[in-house]
Amino acid sequence: MKKILLTIDPLTCPGCASEMESMILEKEGIELGKVFHQLGKVLCRYDEEKIDSDTVEHWIQQIDATVR
Repeated sequence: MKKILLTIDPLTCPGCASEMESMILEKEGIELGKVFHQLGKVLCRYDEEKIDSDTVEHWIQQIDATVR
């Protein structure tokens, strides 16, 4: 398993962060998806045999989060 910590624009509501976490966890190969909404951080643990860090970043952007 590998981890990636992405910086996104901070979110204003905890509910949005929770929804984003659920959407991340639905993706194949993701083992952990934690959104720190006030800090503007997303931590993911993923199976590098199934996906890579570029794929994780792409998925986060598809959820309408701007990755910096």
